Amino acid sequence: MRGRKPVLQDVDLTVNRGQFCAILGPNGAGKTTLLRAFLGFICPSAGQISIDGHNLSQLSRRELARLLALVPQEHRGVFPYTVREMVLMGRNPHLDHGKCRESDALAVERALVQVGLEGFAQRSYLHLSGGEKQLVFIARALAQEAMYLLLDEPTSHLDYRNQQQVLSVIKGMTRQGTGVLVALHDPNLALQYADHSILLKGGRVLAAGPPEKVLSAENLSELYGLEIRVSSAGGRPFVVPSA
Repeated sequence: MRGRKPVLQDVDLTVNRGQFCAILGPNGAGKTTLLRAFLGFICPSAGQISIDGHNLSQLSRRELARLLALVPQEHRGVFPYTVREMVLMGRNPHLDHGKCRESDALAVERALVQVGLEGFAQRSYLHLSGGEKQLVFIARALAQEAMYLLLDEPTSHLDYRNQQQVLSVIKGMTRQGTGVLVALHDPNLALQYADHSILLKGGRVLAAGPPEKVLSAENLSELYGLEIRVSSAGGRPFVVPSA
């Protein structure tokens, strides 16, 4: 709720295993609120959220952590943990009374290799670049071995190269069966990587479906309140604001 007004209304969506689902909308549309609701930080005043048939409200935090992993928008860090220690935190839902077993250590090493940070394992997390920190959190999510991954604008502070690297790794996770729900600002990234897109405006779903159909000039112009056109280059659509 924002005051007496619900932040989200009549939102009905499904994220499947192996699917890359992108949420787009202007600031204040409800993207972060939706992700917080999926994580159980906010209880819906009506309706319910289910994960693989389990009512979210009936799951313990440990059970939820085995189903959902989060990559936050930004994390500065305070303590000088190594990259390996940061990734190992993703194993918490699986640890036996806090003890790290060989299977946990192997999961961490696999995750570091998948994101290309195996050579960074002993580095201090505090000394990494923004893109490297995002990859650490993705590695932590991989080590967590959750069925679904939530990301809140993971590319908002990254340069073009790091945006592509981060989203390529995330896309690779969907090929392994992970369901991904990600809030994005750039519709071109959704066109490039997403299988499904949801447009949120004023807390309601404006449109949902395949990106090439949903991310039309008409829908995007209404979503962002400015004239937008969708062109094509090399057979691929791209979005630009009208001059």
